[in-house]
Amino acid sequence: MADYITTTGFDKPTLPEMVQEIGDAMETVVGPINREADSTTGQWIGIEAEQNAIHFETEEELWASRFLASAEGFALDALGDWMGGITRHGKTTTKVNAVIYGSESRLVPAGSLASFGNYQFRLTADYTISRSTLLDGEVRVSNNTQTSYTVRIAGVDHTYTKVAGDTVNTIATGLAAVVDSTSQYSATANGSVIRITSENLIEGYAVSLSAGLAWQLIGSPAIFEATEAGPIVVPVGGLNNPVSAITGWTGVNNLVQGATGSDRESDTDYRQRLYQSRASSGGAATIPAIETRLITEVSGVTLAKVIENDTMATVDSIPPKAIHTIVSGGLEQDIADAIWKYKGAGIATYGSIAITVYDRYERPHLVNFSRPTEVDIYVKVDVVLLDTEEPLPATVVDAIKQGAVAYGATLGLGDDVITQRIYGYIYANTTGIGKMTITVSTDGTTFAESNISVAENSFASFSASNVEVTGV
Repeated sequence: MADYITTTGFDKPTLPEMVQEIGDAMETVVGPINREADSTTGQWIGIEAEQNAIHFETEEELWASRFLASAEGFALDALGDWMGGITRHGKTTTKVNAVIYGSESRLVPAGSLASFGNYQFRLTADYTISRSTLLDGEVRVSNNTQTSYTVRIAGVDHTYTKVAGDTVNTIATGLAAVVDSTSQYSATANGSVIRITSENLIEGYAVSLSAGLAWQLIGSPAIFEATEAGPIVVPVGGLNNPVSAITGWTGVNNLVQGATGSDRESDTDYRQRLYQSRASSGGAATIPAIETRLITEVSGVTLAKVIENDTMATVDSIPPKAIHTIVSGGLEQDIADAIWKYKGAGIATYGSIAITVYDRYERPHLVNFSRPTEVDIYVKVDVVLLDTEEPLPATVVDAIKQGAVAYGATLGLGDDVITQRIYGYIYANTTGIGKMTITVSTDGTTFAESNISVAENSFASFSASNVEVTGV
């Protein structure tokens, strides 16, 4: 096989080349022979060449298995193990940060069921509905006779002082404005009722009320997990039906989208994660190390990027001596815990999502990070086959699509789409193609051969359904 390994890789001979080589070798031993395909010697040469072709295909597969870009199946698993024990994810379940509503101090036990459509979800632990962990709730102004009305949140008072002519409705409006502008909650008034919701939509805080105010709805945080593994996409508000009959548990809702589970990790997704890990190597508390830990240790995380501001000035909205971590996939709490665990001491965090973590002394700390924006990439591939008399086979169409997707799998957060690089992945994944013209788009309407710039907080998303193949 060594003769077929060149400076460009494994150079597999074609079947006609093998027929020629076998015939030439026979003639060096026995002299001139009849090479006609229907002759005895011609048929023997054809059989031998076919067998050689099978061997060469095996050798080509072995050669491809050595490289991350082309390894498949167990060979890719072996590379992942060699790259620091990064194993392929098995089937995972969808998890959902939700709110459970009901009576004060009502315990809803682990295993209690709620549903989204035909799917059931179970509570991952015992959770108690309580004003001490209020995530979402309603407060009613019960009278207009008090001098002031106070909502205490995490030990801090937020007070509205009554003015002449106030009704329960105007008091509710005034108090809601105070809470909304000065606390960790968003607040709106509807008549005499104030809806207060934790701004991060995941965590709850201790809330108490002064005279003149009464609880109308109490909701606390809980985590549900699908009873079956696989990719179940739960939109905001999707998990809304309590199934288990538990006295005092009256409702459930998710204010954020669930962390979608997955089937067994595909070669494409696994390869993408390995690429990300390879690009994110480094020692403890370094930027590459944080990225690697998020990708390899936090369930559901597929992409991670850390942007550092090591100056004493604010840069691109990132405060001095802070990091901005952008993460795709995974539960918010798991991500925040990992960032806190692996970031350097004294380094602040920045981002649109704020989650509380606790150190070993049970002291609370806010960890901020952001979610990336997904940029759908549309690809058109116009193909001319080597044999222009043949129609474009379905297998070739599928191989072309998978080649484009394979290129997309190499891209991380902020990586631009380089159109010319798609050619290499398609040619490597197919045979019989004479030439191609590839154009790309972000809207599926306007296509061009030019590259696509991707923002640092975004990632290019390729899918076979967004690849169109045309040609003879």
